[in-house]
This record gives sequence, structure tokens and C-alpha cells, in this order.
Amino acid sequence: MNKSCPAPYVEIHSDDAASLRIRPGQLVEVRSRRGAVRLPARLSRAIRRGAVFVPFHWAQLWSPEAAVNHVTVDACDPVSKEPELKHCAVRLTPLESKRDG
Repeated sequence: MNKSCPAPYVEIHSDDAASLRIRPGQLVEVRSRRGAVRLPARLSRAIRRGAVFVPFHWAQLWSPEAAVNHVTVDACDPVSKEPELKHCAVRLTPLESKRDG
């Protein structure tokens, strides 16, 4: 998994990123009612507008700022007890980099 995705990121449709003034590689806060993470932006036209994608295998052990499971819902399947970590509503906020001032 680490070979195909060597670092955490948030994938954003390039049109959505433009409207939010998010640049490629810029640090973005991804916030839900449950929590927030900070991730670099990866812009793409392959993702649906209005949606974002964050690889969930980046847990707190590897990167505390990227533990997206802290943002998603805490519901579990009643039979398997597998966490429902697939989706939730979020708000994106571009963060200033040191060079932005």
C-alpha cells in the first residue's frame, strides 16, 4: 500500500480547489463534526466535483495530522463490527504556508 500511496493527501476536483483557492500541494484542513486533519492537496479531474478522497491507511501511528479516521463517523456494522469509515460530510479550509505569510 505504501508503494502506491507513499504519503497522505486529500484529493480534490480541480474546479472545487480553484473555487476554494487551494493550490496543488497546499496544506488543507479537512474538518467534520467529529474532528479534523491537515493534508496536502492533490488536484484531479478524476474525482467527482463536490467530493474528496483521503486514503484511510494513514493512521495516527504514521502521521497524527493525517489520521482521517478521526474525521469519519464512528458507526460499525452490527454483524461484523467493521467500522464504517467510508464517508462523511467535510469542510475544506486552505491553510497558509510559511511562504504565503
